[in-house]
Amino acid sequence: MLALTGAACKQTPVRTAQNGVLDLRGQKWTLQGFLLAGEWLFAPQHFSSPERESFSGENIRPMLVPGGWNGRTPGQSGLPADGYGTYFLRVLLEPAARPVSLYLPNVHSAYRLHINGKLVAGVGQPGKNAAESVPQLFPLAIELPDTPAELFVVVQVSNFHHRNGGLWKAPVLMEGRAALTGWRIDLAASWGEFGLYVGMALLFLALYLSMRRQPELIYFSLLCLLTALRAVLTGQRSLVYLFPDLPFHVNYALEYITFIATPSAMAGMFYFHFFAQRKLLFFIPLCLLQAISALLLAVVLFTPARTYTEIFPLATTLMFANAGELALARQFSERSAGMDAGDWYRLESERLLGVLDN
Repeated sequence: MLALTGAACKQTPVRTAQNGVLDLRGQKWTLQGFLLAGEWLFAPQHFSSPERESFSGENIRPMLVPGGWNGRTPGQSGLPADGYGTYFLRVLLEPAARPVSLYLPNVHSAYRLHINGKLVAGVGQPGKNAAESVPQLFPLAIELPDTPAELFVVVQVSNFHHRNGGLWKAPVLMEGRAALTGWRIDLAASWGEFGLYVGMALLFLALYLSMRRQPELIYFSLLCLLTALRAVLTGQRSLVYLFPDLPFHVNYALEYITFIATPSAMAGMFYFHFFAQRKLLFFIPLCLLQAISALLLAVVLFTPARTYTEIFPLATTLMFANAGELALARQFSERSAGMDAGDWYRLESERLLGVLDN
């Protein structure tokens, strides 16, 4: 998927902030814009005033962006994931006739953005505890009404619902309306991807119902459906724009459910298709991996997001374990059949085409 804002977020910053100041004077605007990355200032456990005077104080410390406050800061230990605080950044610009726009990636798990003392954006409701805060997660793009020579950026952030807190991704400053244009392109692309995979899921479901009901077809249909859901649950999180009242917990639970279920569906598809003659040999490891998947899904369904987001490393390990089991099974299948890799790939390609042709 071609994503203008995604490309901007992955770029290497031309200049980085030092001690809360990012000097972009003398820099030419590019399509990717400027990544507001580097050493911001941060006031932990304090919602500071968005005025310029709040940029200094005893409680202010440097904080690297991108990177959450429970990561590592320059010369200091990470803070707990649960908490709140205020980020500060002063951006120096060349005087420009055109306005600028700002792309705001996901922030865990609620924030308010002030620029030059004015509230310009926010997602969720930041608070000083879990009861006061209302979590929400989706990116935004905004156009600033004017472009002064200095931007005083203040972000008030709280997190009590995720394993990571703070600005894990850096905002992107872009010329004109480029951030809004790229953001809209990304939204349209995510729904296009959703439609493509839903169409594939329906195709393979129809093939399953109208043919000999090979199990691999239903697994492949499920895999396409899960991929379609992830297209609108991650990245631009397009589903939230379609259902603005969708609670954070439902949105995030669906993301984790699809992440955990996708490798399981893939393992089932390969198991029934490629190893139909040796099912017993690979049945035990497949059942073990599926049982772990079921346990992780139960954790997601019956625990709060702050708890189940901690299982992300385990879910990632499960995905690689599924891939590893399939790779070892394929290698064994090749050797036991007495054929080289080329013959095996040719045989399996012909077999899969035969399933689709019947």
